[in-house]
Parts: sequence; structure tokens; C-alpha cells
Amino acid sequence: MDGLVFDIKRFAIHDGDGIRTTVFLKGCPLRCQWCQNPEGLQFEKKVWYFSSRCLHCYQCIDVCPQHALRKSEDSSGNIIIDYEKCDACGICTDICPTNALSFDSKVYSTDELLVEVMKDQQFFDVSGGGITVSGGDPVYQHEFVEEFLAKCKVNGLQTTIESSLYTSEHVVKKFMATVDKFIIDMKLFDSELHERYTGKPNEIIKKNISFLIEAKADVLIRIPLIPNYTANEENIKQITRFIRSLSLTVPIEVLNFNNLPRNKYEMLGLNFPFTNDTKPFSEKEMEYYINLTKRTNNE
Repeated sequence: MDGLVFDIKRFAIHDGDGIRTTVFLKGCPLRCQWCQNPEGLQFEKKVWYFSSRCLHCYQCIDVCPQHALRKSEDSSGNIIIDYEKCDACGICTDICPTNALSFDSKVYSTDELLVEVMKDQQFFDVSGGGITVSGGDPVYQHEFVEEFLAKCKVNGLQTTIESSLYTSEHVVKKFMATVDKFIIDMKLFDSELHERYTGKPNEIIKKNISFLIEAKADVLIRIPLIPNYTANEENIKQITRFIRSLSLTVPIEVLNFNNLPRNKYEMLGLNFPFTNDTKPFSEKEMEYYINLTKRTNNE
């Protein structure tokens, strides 16, 4: 079975236990307005333009059969991609001498991907680490993930997925056979707000979290702190109370905001919903949110 992978991050230390290799897959059922990996939203290959690599030879413009490339009108002379016209045929990426134009993802079979991640087995062995599948969201290519992780387990690798769990209970049950740890992003407790800011309500997410916790699965809940969206006291209290109604021991973490995806949005011709002045939360602010989960824990 083949899957579409947009990144493989080696020596990851925040995506589960120990040292890990994290595989990022294309496709996501949600459309979070603050998405940190916008290149993972659509299940399709797209051409990216890296201006720092460009020689401005403009061969790509001449060979594009869809006339999807043009020279910018400003002094930079950079290439502008019209994604409405681009069909990702790859002719421009083939001719580009410096890979200034390149695809954002690559097709792997489960066997090919296994060979790639097994290169890091010595790091897994000494650290208690393993494989993490992220995205996008692993649920989007769940059949590929199930087959890949089954092969990982045969080879003795510890497996983790990072997901919103916006999927059917049937898929969650199948994951339980091959997933050792579930890292679940719970963004907003209020379903109406969840639908407004992610495109989908969250009842199915709550149901799947409840199912996994009741089934005694190894679960970690993460709350991404997004300014003006999720980072408010009431939302964090509601999420914490919900998890504590299911279990007193499931760990809850808060994740700091990251402003770095701005460049990705620009490369994809998308508007980033935050200004340059929007900064990650300070150490003191993070301590406040961490303590908020602990205080709510003890209510």
C-alpha cells in the first residue's frame, strides 16, 4: 500500500517517549485556522518554491504546459505559482537546476517507509523511543498507517500516533492493534466553537477519547495554546474536567504557540492568521496554564 509523506523528522524528542522518528502524512479531516503544518492539509502533491535557491533562469516558466508560473512584478524577480492552474505534473521540478521548485511530498510504500525508519533503530533501542506518525492527521490515510505500523510492530518498534481522532470508532479500534501510545490534540471543548474554528464539531472526538480511556489505552492529551482561539481559562478548565471525568491519571499537557509556520503559508500562497507581533507565550504564562490544568485536576 502507498502513502503520501510530506516530511520525516529524525531525532524527535517531543513526539512521544525517547528518541523518535516522526513521519508526517498528507491529509487532514479538520481545517484549523491556526494549522502549524498547512502543507499537510490536502491529500495531494504540491509544488513549493524556495526563493533562496532560485537562479532566476526562468526555464520553468518556459516549460510549464499549464502556464502556471510567472515572474513577479517586483524587483525580486521571484517565481509566482498559480495553484489554480498547476496540476503538479513535475516538469518544472525536473528542469530546475537548484531544486528551487520541488514537490512538498513523496509517495512511499509501507515497505519503503519501513526501510527508511529502520535506519534509526539504534537510537530507538538506547532511548526507549520508536516511530510516531503525525500529519496532517494519521486518520486520513488510516489504512496505510495500519499496514505500516503493523510492520513496525513485527520489527519490534514502539509506535505512537498524533491525531485529533476525528474519525470513526471502527478506525480507532483497528489502530489499537498496532498503536502503543495515542497523543491526542484536544483544541476546543465547546463543539460550536470547534466547528467554527476547525470546520468540524467535536462530539466524535470526545466519544473516541472516552472509548480509548475506558479501554485502558495509553493516552496523552495535549492542548495547543493558540492566541484568541484556545488559550483561555474556561476552555482549558472544560477540557481538563472532561478528561478527569474519565480518568484521574491520563496526563494533560499544554503546547506553546509557534509563529514559525508563517513561511509555509507564504510559500503556499495562503494568508497566515497571525501578525508578526504574535509571539509564543512567555515562561511565566506557560507556567500559569500548566498550573491551571493542575488546579482544575484537584477540584
